[in-house]
Amino acid sequence: MDEDHFRILLIEDDEDDYSLVKTLLSQVRSVIYHLDWASNYEQGLSSLCGTGYDACLLDYLLGARNGLELLREAIKRGCDIPIILLTGQGNEGVDLEAMRAGAADYLVKGLISKELLERSIRFSITHRRTEASLRGKTAELALANEALRLDDLRLQALLELSQKSAATMKEIGDFVVEQQVKLTRSKVGWIGFTNEAGTFFRVSSCSMSKLHNCEDMPLDYPLEKAGLWTEIINRREPIISNENKQESVEVCPNDRQQLYRYMSVPILDGDRVAGIGLVGNKEEDYDQSDVRQLTLLMDGIWKLIQREKALKRLRESESLAAMGRALSCVAHDIKTPLIAIGGFTSIVHKHLDPANPDREKLGIVLKETERLEAMVKDMLDFSKPLKLQKTREDISRILTETVEVVAKIAEQRNVNFKANLSHHIDPVSVDVARFKQVLINLLVNAVQASPSGQTVTIETHSRGRDLAIDVIDCGCGISLDQRPEIFSPFFTTKKEGTGLGLPIVQKIIDAHNGSVEVLDNPEGGVTFRVVLPIAA
Repeated sequence: MDEDHFRILLIEDDEDDYSLVKTLLSQVRSVIYHLDWASNYEQGLSSLCGTGYDACLLDYLLGARNGLELLREAIKRGCDIPIILLTGQGNEGVDLEAMRAGAADYLVKGLISKELLERSIRFSITHRRTEASLRGKTAELALANEALRLDDLRLQALLELSQKSAATMKEIGDFVVEQQVKLTRSKVGWIGFTNEAGTFFRVSSCSMSKLHNCEDMPLDYPLEKAGLWTEIINRREPIISNENKQESVEVCPNDRQQLYRYMSVPILDGDRVAGIGLVGNKEEDYDQSDVRQLTLLMDGIWKLIQREKALKRLRESESLAAMGRALSCVAHDIKTPLIAIGGFTSIVHKHLDPANPDREKLGIVLKETERLEAMVKDMLDFSKPLKLQKTREDISRILTETVEVVAKIAEQRNVNFKANLSHHIDPVSVDVARFKQVLINLLVNAVQASPSGQTVTIETHSRGRDLAIDVIDCGCGISLDQRPEIFSPFFTTKKEGTGLGLPIVQKIIDAHNGSVEVLDNPEGGVTFRVVLPIAA
């Protein structure tokens, strides 16, 4: 609107009064007034609510209708322009009633002058603009205060998380979900993570209600079967859906939930989508402010998690180094006398008459001595620094040879081997002896875990520039609380295990710049996946 031009609507059923108002406004020299005329109630209400006027002059009496009635109806319909009521000299008390109904001002027709009319219009327009400006500033201030409050909540959440150094991933997941729901004023929330290879996904934690919780789902499931999560991971960017037309969405394996609106933010670790924060069912639409808050929260939390992991690895490496030095000393001190014990016992055992009852006892001594020698060998392997002798090798050939080595043990336990080996994989740079040690360890473990009559499967897959080798057993699986410990020295669930087999496996694979993962099988048992970089 031009400050020197005003559009005025006059709602008046008397043409003489229209002429009077038009004449008075035309005499004003400082401002140009454009006057439109509506001669009845219906036309006036339609014009008032349908076009952009700067002010309205409304007659109190419109034939059989009342101007106050029109005023109230216009305000009810959202009309926000100032309305000045024109009254007759005999309409006593109408002034107060008009102001209570929402009129910006009132004028008595018989007392109207050019100056009075112009001043009333200017005052009403200026006053209404000032109110609108104040409302706008108040709304802006409220938004700014809300943003500051959310920033404070997010920083407080990061501070609390930084103090959870002893927390488990489950506890961290629960905390993160609670905070992201609170920050976005949502009703439900989830957090999930991909594995290191980026091929499987697990819903680590979710929060829906006290009656429903799908946290710590027992299955890792392929990304192509991850429902809503698959779309989020593939898009690799925040997603807002405020008009979700689906009746339900799979947010946990075999668990469909109603989401009438949702928002997701990916956690990026380099080129990999490491995890996802997902919230849903906010009362209002999600917007970019919600995206900002959740992005900053997830980014901060991921950095804290990575920092804690790095510190944990540092502490573990220092502890393992000290343990390795101690084991090396102990193993060397035990090795020589143990060899002597085994040798002398073997000689005596051979010279004893088969009927001698002591021969069986010496057999037990020999068997236990062999077990101790194997333990000492494991201790020395674990304590010694690795010096790899890498060559470019056909991994299928190495796997075939290793299966033949373990075949005898499998035959004794009535367990079969099945190999699904890809023949289109480039050579891999490995230390053959060390890598066979890894495979033998994993295959023997798989055979020992599988019941009689079952099959251990070995598979190879090309994953971009990586090679994945899966050793799949049919055992009872590994519980979630045991998984963080299985690669720790001396942790074992076997009666005769040393607890050094898997730590040695991890040590050798780490030296090859690879990784070892433990995945659940939908049919039961677990898969140990070794991931190695393929040689250029």
